[in-house]
Parts: sequence; structure tokens; C-alpha cells
Amino acid sequence: MDGRELDVVDISATGIQVRHAPGWVVAGQGLYFDLLIPVRKGMKKVQATGHVLRRKGTDMVVTYHSPHPDWRRLITQFLASR
Repeated sequence: MDGRELDVVDISATGIQVRHAPGWVVAGQGLYFDLLIPVRKGMKKVQATGHVLRRKGTDMVVTYHSPHPDWRRLITQFLASR
């Protein structure tokens, strides 16, 4: 976000929790962002859109729209392999 990577604390098929979010981001705000998913040959960039559900200090919860028709299955498989 803003050209830098944020620490993802938790991820699901419909939301992420991140740390160290920029101060200008507020609850209710719409966002365009990239999820960087580790794959065998580096990182895969997945574009997503969503909005800030809540914010506390520099922690932020963002709900997002599925970036792929099979996203729920893909993210579940990814998380199970970790």
C-alpha cells in the first residue's frame, strides 16, 4: 500500500488483517491493493479491491472482493499448505 508492503497478520477468502497501515487510511474507505502470494518461483501479485472494516492504531482489517472465481478454494489450499 502506498508503494510498500504491509505485514499480513491474518488472511481469509474475504478479508485480511494487516499491521503498520498508513495513517491516512480510515474505516469505511475503499482500497485497491495487491496481495503478494508466495509461489515456487517467487511471488504472484493478485489485484484486489475492498474496504477498511475497522482500524485500531496501525492495525487494520480489510474486507475484499474475490479476485478470482475459485479464490476461496485457492486461498484455502494455500493456507493448508503453510
